[in-house]
Formats: sequence, structure tokens, C-alpha cells
Amino acid sequence: CKLVGAMLSKATSLGIRRYLPLLQLDEGHSIAEHVFHGAGPQLLSELALEEHRLHILALRAGDARDITLSTTDHRVTPGDVIICFGPDRAHDDFETSMLGENSVPGQTSLSGNG
Repeated sequence: CKLVGAMLSKATSLGIRRYLPLLQLDEGHSIAEHVFHGAGPQLLSELALEEHRLHILALRAGDARDITLSTTDHRVTPGDVIICFGPDRAHDDFETSMLGENSVPGQTSLSGNG
């Protein structure tokens, strides 16, 4: 997948997403996985996903296969995967805010998956 992603980013104007879309829905909405990039543990409520118009569907701890339902008082740690539903643009905005101003456009945190 890394090779295909690199080829597509050079051959198209789409760029590389920093999250993994799982299911594309009508009207520009999707379900996607986001790897939490925080410096340390953080409550889901502190991520302000509602402000990004994203709805949390489930969580996965790091490389674990088990998926759990989320609550706002759940604490995520770096490497945990947050599975969200919302507008495609909201996924992009959330990644940008999570990575902060030091992010590098075009980097992908899920480049080894698939």
C-alpha cells in the first residue's frame, strides 16, 4: 500500500490523507480511522471532536484488534485509533488540529496499513 499511495500522490492532485477512510458515504461524508498523535494520554472530551463535526463510533488501542465503544471520559493514548463519522473536510480539519502547526502536509500516519 505504501508504494501505491506514493504513486497515486505523484500521479494525482489528491495528495495523501493522514487518516484511513473506511467507508465513503453520500454527500461527502465518510467513516475513517484517525491515529491519536497527542504527546500523552488525553480524554476524548478534550479532543473537541464535536467542534470538528465528527462523531466517535469506536476506539481501538494501538495495534489491538479489539474495538470498544467510546465514552467522552475515555482516555486515549498516542497510537490509539479513533473511528469517526463525519464530513470529509472535518476529518482533514481534525487531523490538522491534532498534529498542530508543526505538521508536514502530505505525511500519512497510516502509511503501512493495508
